[in-house]
Amino acid sequence: MLHLILVETALELIPPKYRSHSSVLSNVKKFGNPGRILDSALHHSCMKTLQDSQKRGRPDILHQYFLTCLSSILNKNQQLRIYFHTRNDEIFEINPHMRAPKDYIRFKGLMYQLLNEQQISFSRQSSEKTQNGISSSVKDDCLISKINFSLIVFIKNLNPDKILRFTTKGTLTSQKVLFNFMHSYQNKNILAIIGGFQSGSYSSKVMDIDAEDISIYPEGLETNAVINRVIINFENAIKLFPEDDNGKDQKTG
Repeated sequence: MLHLILVETALELIPPKYRSHSSVLSNVKKFGNPGRILDSALHHSCMKTLQDSQKRGRPDILHQYFLTCLSSILNKNQQLRIYFHTRNDEIFEINPHMRAPKDYIRFKGLMYQLLNEQQISFSRQSSEKTQNGISSSVKDDCLISKINFSLIVFIKNLNPDKILRFTTKGTLTSQKVLFNFMHSYQNKNILAIIGGFQSGSYSSKVMDIDAEDISIYPEGLETNAVINRVIINFENAIKLFPEDDNGKDQKTG
C-alpha cells in the first residue's frame, strides 16, 4: 500500500490583514467564496509582502494532486491512500472514492468549505453516495476528513514500514529502481512525502522526519510530475499489471 502525502500545501484562506485589499475584494465579488482562497494568479499584488510568499497561494497544485491521485489505476485498485498537509500543520485524508471537481473554481469553493468546516460530506458534493467498503480511516459519510494530529504524530501513528521524502537534495535514484525494495516489502505500507508548494525548501518540521531523501531527476520538477512518476513506478513495482502467456501486458480499458 502506498500512502501519499502532499506536505506544506500552498492552500490557505486569505490572511485577515489582506482581506480588504482591492484585488481580494474584486475577486470575491466576481467568484464569491472561491475568491477567498489565496491564489497567486489573482492576488499577486497583495502577496508581495507575505512571508514565504514563494511557497504560498498555489491551490492549483493541490487540485492537480486530487485529479492525478483519484484517477490513478493504483487508487482504483485500492492500493493508494491520499492525504495533504497545510502550512498551518493541518492534515486531511481524501476518500479514495471521491470524484474530484474538474472545474478549478468549483474546487476552490470546496476547499473554502473544507478550511471552514474541517470536513466535506457526501451531501456537500452530491446527493448520490459512492460505494461502501472503504478501507481507510476516512469516515464513510465524508469525502474529506481532518485528521486531528500534527504531522509528526500522524506519521508516528501511521507507522509506515518505509518513508521516502522526495527532494532535489536527495540521492539521485533511477526511476527503474525507485521501488525495487518492494520485492521484499510485499504487503507493507510505504509513505511518500512530496512538497505541495511551487518553490523553496521543506521546513525544519518536515526535514526532522526520519526519512530517506530521494531525487528522481537532476533538476527540480513540478509537483505533479513527481506525483505521476511515484504512482506509476509504484504500480510497476507491485506488478499491478498482469502479463499474458507471451509476457506482454494484457490490454485494458
